[in-house]
Amino acid sequence: MIYTGYYGRDGRKPNCVGISAYVPNYLPNIIHVPILAPTLSLVYQINNNRITEDEYKQFFLQLLSDRKIPWDQIAKELDEKILCCFEKEGFCHRHLVAEQFRLRGFQVEEITDLNLSNEYLFFGD
Repeated sequence: MIYTGYYGRDGRKPNCVGISAYVPNYLPNIIHVPILAPTLSLVYQINNNRITEDEYKQFFLQLLSDRKIPWDQIAKELDEKILCCFEKEGFCHRHLVAEQFRLRGFQVEEITDLNLSNEYLFFGD
């Protein structure tokens, strides 16, 4: 199982990996997986309302396709890891990444405040 979350809550867990364009300075020990990250340009465009969420999704999915990602290999490497980025809730590329794993038959679960009581989410806190 692969999990998704965000740095503010999950970033200090030892199984957290960063899938954002960059990893925050206050989390220097996080493994960065840039192949699953958007470009800084794409982040800038969505954050400054230069593109819509639908356009972002289209551009990001094309970016993932262009990268020819070895999804099976990466899924094995990310088993029991939390894929983290900055957004707490709502629209975020981690949901698009999660969907790509699901389309290939892998289980992905979003960590929420409601499911934090499950033991698999307490890998360090």
